[in-house]
Amino acid sequence: MTEIKFAAVLRSPEQIGRLIEQLYESPLPLSVEVGPYQETRRLTQNSKLHAMLGDIAKQKQWNGEWLDIESWKRLTTAAWMRATGQRIKLVPSLDGDGVDVLYRHTHKMSVKEVASLIEYIESWGVEQEIKFSAPDNWGVPMREVG
Repeated sequence: MTEIKFAAVLRSPEQIGRLIEQLYESPLPLSVEVGPYQETRRLTQNSKLHAMLGDIAKQKQWNGEWLDIESWKRLTTAAWMRATGQRIKLVPSLDGDGVDVLYRHTHKMSVKEVASLIEYIESWGVEQEIKFSAPDNWGVPMREVG
């Protein structure tokens, strides 16, 4: 049996009706998950997040080496998760050489979560004496939640 996955945001009763019609025509067995829509991060938040991580990457070494933006994103996201009571997973690596960290990716976070992550990074950065770019260069106010 071929597995088909898709996600849809339903904004009207008409859209719900069309989905139900499509479900009636679908082969069985069928599995359906329904839940509230949660907006994921905004492009402006993503721009701000990456600008902040770029500022950190230019100004801070970690464990004696300069890290790229993606590495700083992984480090700060894992630290933010621990600070907010979320769990990261340490699992044995596939090749048996050490461990790997499994954590949430920012592109799947809600607007509110990314705002919290940005706040965490800003706070940590201030403690580390990071000079962040001027907020008007980010194109978004510090708190964009909504």
